[in-house]
Amino acid sequence: MSCLMMEPIMEELAEKFNEIKFAKINIEEHEELVEKLKIKSIPTLILFRQGKEIERVTGTNFEIIEQKILGVLS
Repeated sequence: MSCLMMEPIMEELAEKFNEIKFAKINIEEHEELVEKLKIKSIPTLILFRQGKEIERVTGTNFEIIEQKILGVLS
């Protein structure tokens, strides 16, 4: 359910931050990736720069996610 709540948030963020690529995965279809990324709860947003994780946010709070993105971009 929380992943469905995340979809409009991701769409809004993708529009606002068009210099960032947003992607989503189905954790049931990509169990190896979930394990590799150590995803323990959903939804989890992981920010990468040059292939390396630089920030991780869990939950659907738009303001918190936006702050983390802005922090990474500055």
